Amino acid sequence: MKQFLFFCILLLCGSQHFSQSYSTVEIKFGLEKKSVRALERRGALYISVRDFAAKFKTGHYYSEVNKKSELKFKESVIKFTAKNPFVVITQTGSKVTAVYQMTLSTLFFGEDIFVESESFRKYIGKAQLKMLSYTGKPVPVKETKKETVTPPSAEGSVRFNYSQRANGSVLRIGTESEFNSYRHTLKGKLLTIELEKTAGIKENVSQSYSDGILDSISASNISGGIQLRLQTGSSFDAYDIIKNSNKSLTISFRKKEETINPVDLSGRKEKWKFDVVVIDPGHGGKDVGAVGANKTIEKDINLSVGLKLGKLINKYLPDVKVVYTRKTDTFVELHKRGKIANDAGGKLFISIHCNSVAGKKKAPNGTEVYLLRPGKTQDAIEIAEIENSVISYEEDPKKYKELNDENFILVSMAHASYMKYSEKFAELVDINFRNKLDINSRGVKQAGFYVLVGAAMPGVLIETGFVSNERDAAYIRSEEGQNDIASSILDAVKSFKTYYEKEIKED
Repeated sequence: MKQFLFFCILLLCGSQHFSQSYSTVEIKFGLEKKSVRALERRGALYISVRDFAAKFKTGHYYSEVNKKSELKFKESVIKFTAKNPFVVITQTGSKVTAVYQMTLSTLFFGEDIFVESESFRKYIGKAQLKMLSYTGKPVPVKETKKETVTPPSAEGSVRFNYSQRANGSVLRIGTESEFNSYRHTLKGKLLTIELEKTAGIKENVSQSYSDGILDSISASNISGGIQLRLQTGSSFDAYDIIKNSNKSLTISFRKKEETINPVDLSGRKEKWKFDVVVIDPGHGGKDVGAVGANKTIEKDINLSVGLKLGKLINKYLPDVKVVYTRKTDTFVELHKRGKIANDAGGKLFISIHCNSVAGKKKAPNGTEVYLLRPGKTQDAIEIAEIENSVISYEEDPKKYKELNDENFILVSMAHASYMKYSEKFAELVDINFRNKLDINSRGVKQAGFYVLVGAAMPGVLIETGFVSNERDAAYIRSEEGQNDIASSILDAVKSFKTYYEKEIKED
């Protein structure tokens, strides 16, 4: 999956300009031919939804708030969302809705959504039952579109850029002067952030939003720094903060679960039947993963536990199909693992790994269960870096370069529709590990794993133990230990299936 490569981050450090050269491409739709505005990005061609609608006189509605475009045909309505890989097609008569995942996310420029050309052709055809084809090569247009972030009006100022998402909102804070570090506290509904060891600002700044998540924000000087006071609203649930540079922070706010419109997990109930579990044995082939005590090799442990888990699911949950991202000692690229899961219609993604820490006198031990969110601790960040380092074996590791800490805030928000399910399954796995394994549990944590990004479903990454710890290594290498781990995960899957189907039924 490459959808996570195209989250566009607007940094707040100084004036930013994004020049955009457009092209046009000739499209044949039915019996008509028109030249439609297009963009070329990273070797892919993207089609303007707005210009297509205008040229072919198709009904079009655009929501500035939600950044969604709807094309209205006689038979159906097709919806595209900015910076999002999902397309929704609703049949006009029956009102039956289908959700599909495109290969690449849409682009967003100048209040217009651009869709990768092959996905556009495919899904317009599904929506309208009319052939769409490209009859000419892109032709450059001498046109430049600029989007500008206004620079500070005076030295020593601070500014805010606030945007809403389906499951929350994102606030970016930029300062004119560098700050050394920051502290944050939440008391009741008031989130206070102090930027330390900075020159401060010339005058107090305030801004109101009142969208239910963030009511207002103000900035003023304190001794040795700047204090930001964020008054959150009735829909606010939790937040994450990432320091982008010495002049900017990004804060994500999550909505309370009951206030989120469950778009991704609603609709036709049979579509969300718990019928497919995807097991992802980490590493494989030329990527051996970690090598630990007594030559314990991670890729072998991952595969063995994964296959044992799959057999148990087949035996005790015969109505659930098991799909593996690999069943042999082969190398599978991270984005392809997500694609395998999505193509199979997975309802749960379980990525199995082993932990390892080098250079410490006393090797840590125990299991860990990870959710997809920016890492909260240095250990979590380091573990994510180790697991993500597999991209060095891939043919084009550059495709992952934009998945930085700030992008992970937006990625994890895009996964928020599944997060309560991921959290529930992680909790069930950890409970079973604590009760059934002859090994310590280190609990449920969060970190930014590439492999979890591409899977559009609830998912966790499980570290079954530390191969760098002799006791852990012996246990997870043994037949008994692997059977215990697989059996514990099976029990978590069984409990999760009951929970999942109850929740879907009540939605």
